[in-house]
Amino acid sequence: MASTADAALGRARAHARRARTPQDIAAITGCLVLVVGAEVLFLLFGLVAGTVAGLVAVAALVAIGTLAREHLRGRAAIALAVVPLLRVLSIAIPSLLVPSWIWYAEIGVPVLAATVLAAVVAGITPTALGIRPAPVLVILVATAIGLGLGLLAYLLVRPEAAPSNRSPVTFLGAAIAIVIGGALTEELLFRGLIQQIADEVTSGYGVLASAALCTLMYVASGNIRYVLFMAAVSVGLGLLTRRYRSIVPAVACHGLLLWSQLILWPILLG
Repeated sequence: MASTADAALGRARAHARRARTPQDIAAITGCLVLVVGAEVLFLLFGLVAGTVAGLVAVAALVAIGTLAREHLRGRAAIALAVVPLLRVLSIAIPSLLVPSWIWYAEIGVPVLAATVLAAVVAGITPTALGIRPAPVLVILVATAIGLGLGLLAYLLVRPEAAPSNRSPVTFLGAAIAIVIGGALTEELLFRGLIQQIADEVTSGYGVLASAALCTLMYVASGNIRYVLFMAAVSVGLGLLTRRYRSIVPAVACHGLLLWSQLILWPILLG
């Protein structure tokens, strides 16, 4: 009898975590205001205001997630807390002091760890995050598309000059840093964690919601063409992830986009 009661209690708690209530909608709206507001303060008032606002947003979202962890709003708050954390780290670690590919690793690794922790706290399984195999042909096609998108991105922003050290070790290190710190981190956060929860909150509009939050992170570039480009890429990667229920093709596409934008095309065209 005790085991039956425990199982029933577990099912009730699981349902409560996923049921969408008016309180959830109101709280999640407030969470989004915190995330967007912190980013707006950064864009309007600079590094100090952005850092303070980001830290306040992270703390508030973690508190909401802890207090409401048995509800959908708690899971959403925990997931959203990683977004302002990403911004705070990007401010705290200046990109001008190191090559771009090293900068991606310095920011991406802690954000990747935070994303995994948020998924565990939110009760999202690796499979639900999209950590599962995908057809090899799809991955290869996504990789080729990423190469072409990398050329477009390079032409739009003209990043820093290619590394002067062009040894195989440098190329391998750059590839690992960019794929893990850039592509894997961003896809796991936006196409995995946030898109999964946004689908529950919006009844199927998770692709647009995750793409909007992802695009918000690129507004600080100040290049409107690049922002619109990344918005389109984010929607495409979200649809790709939904179609195959795996982030692997998206990671492959995004990884080649970043690597070719920062390393390959500057060498060939710079």
